[in-house]
Amino acid sequence: MRLKRDVELLHHGGFAIAASELDQLYQSFPGFLDAACFVLPDPIVGDRIFAAIVPRPNEPIWLDALHKFLEEREVAPYKFPDKLLVVKQIPRDAGGRLLREQILKQV
Repeated sequence: MRLKRDVELLHHGGFAIAASELDQLYQSFPGFLDAACFVLPDPIVGDRIFAAIVPRPNEPIWLDALHKFLEEREVAPYKFPDKLLVVKQIPRDAGGRLLREQILKQV
C-alpha cells in the first residue's frame, strides 16, 4: 500500500520545510505577481524545490535575482528553488487554497 504524500511538507537535504513558508518567501519577490513552491522527488536530496511564478508584465525573470533577493533577507540556501517555472496562474480552489498538484499540468 502506498501512502499519500503530504504536499505541504517538503523534505530537502535533510530539512523539513513547510511549503507555505516557501510560498511566502517567493511571493515577496517584487518581480512576481504570484508564486508558489512545488517539488519533484529526488533520490539524493529528497525533494527538488521549484518555484512556479507569475511574473509582472515586461519584467525580466532571473533565478539568480531571486536567489540574491533571498540571500539579502538571510534566507537559508536550502530554501532556494532550483528552477523557476513561468505559469499563467497559480492554481487555487474556490477558497483560495493552493492546488500544488495541479501546477505541472500547465506545462
